[in-house]
Amino acid sequence: MFRFLTITAVISFVSAQCSDKLFFEKNQINQYTRYSRSRGHTRSSVPALDWVMDLEKNAFGKHLYDEIIRKDDILMLFAYKSSLGLHVYKVCRSVPEKVTGPLLQNSENAMGYHFQMNDEHRLKKHLVNYDFTLFGEDESALRREIVEDRQQIRRENQLLREKRWNDTSLARKIIHYFWVALIVAFICGIGR
Repeated sequence: MFRFLTITAVISFVSAQCSDKLFFEKNQINQYTRYSRSRGHTRSSVPALDWVMDLEKNAFGKHLYDEIIRKDDILMLFAYKSSLGLHVYKVCRSVPEKVTGPLLQNSENAMGYHFQMNDEHRLKKHLVNYDFTLFGEDESALRREIVEDRQQIRRENQLLREKRWNDTSLARKIIHYFWVALIVAFICGIGR
């Protein structure tokens, strides 16, 4: 009996939490580009689909084609970008204990695209890097982390270049310096 109650408690706790699925609300943007005073062109785009495809291409997760929103699903606003009119929701089975954004409880009429994320923290950094507003997150801390990651990559690349240069033979270094001197002499000669 105790095992049954423990398993039931664990199942209810897990089901109350939000899943690792996101819902990108479908929208359409029409942008008018003027060519001249009398002519122009209207371009339509679907930012939600563009973002889902881009995230899948960059290995942030997987686009779920066969997923539907159930009646009891609650969508919690995860991120948004005003310039695109794009809202990204987190799919929850019930009201989560830690509500970080507005809830959309009547979600059965919502249209959009489902996305299964691999690494939520990496996705948050990516969205902040593209000027999304995140709910329940310190965006300045994420931006600092992005800067630190870039500096770490620069340091690693610098060390790799130094290692390659140190591993280069003396003959190749002499040829390299010869070509650099020849190019500098050529550029100085043309300037006269």
